[in-house]
Amino acid sequence: MEKTEKNKLILALQILYFIVCVIVVFGEFQEDKDILSVSRPFILPVLAIIYFLSSEKRNYLYLLALFFGWLANIFFISVDESGILRGGISYLIFWVLITYIVLVNTRFPVSKLFIIAIIPFLFIYCYVLQLIYVNIYGSVYLYFSNAVFMIFLGGYSLSAYIMHSSRINTHLLIAALLFTMIQFIISIDLYYMSMNIFRPMAFVMFTAGQFVLYKMMLLFDEKRLRLNDNTSS
Repeated sequence: MEKTEKNKLILALQILYFIVCVIVVFGEFQEDKDILSVSRPFILPVLAIIYFLSSEKRNYLYLLALFFGWLANIFFISVDESGILRGGISYLIFWVLITYIVLVNTRFPVSKLFIIAIIPFLFIYCYVLQLIYVNIYGSVYLYFSNAVFMIFLGGYSLSAYIMHSSRINTHLLIAALLFTMIQFIISIDLYYMSMNIFRPMAFVMFTAGQFVLYKMMLLFDEKRLRLNDNTSS
């Protein structure tokens, strides 16, 4: 496939990605499981294809992470206890893989700055836990596990950005902030106070956060490609 044709296809798929997002958000507003069942499962496969076509040095671990994110997306269509549990486990695996990719491709920030940067994220998750603890029941360990990774990644991204505001660190910080807000909104919606706006708002953030992660992965891949070219020359 010629480069011009590939770029056109990537652009068309990116437009499709956001069109699917609009359909899902409409389905969330209407609380229509039929719309969600036929639209929501397509969002991450489309993103995976976009990434596969865009990257010249693909990271297959990221594609595996998208697979578990896709599973979580499907399980979360249902709001029963079983769906939430399976979705939470899949979501946790997604973040384990993403955290590993980030650690491999970035330099760990100064320890003192990292500890300070964790504090706002720790405060957010502790505040949410205080609100939902009575109703969370058997999901408390799953909440803690997801919270640990998000607090770590949030502190890591903030401290890395303060040290060096590169494009990679900027994308990482934006993604961490978006996904922290998603967990805040969804936790409140499931276990404390449900409002019609919460789930559509969370999915808009989810779509944006996943797209920012995709852009970050392209930067990682470009960096690895340059390193390989320098080594071979």
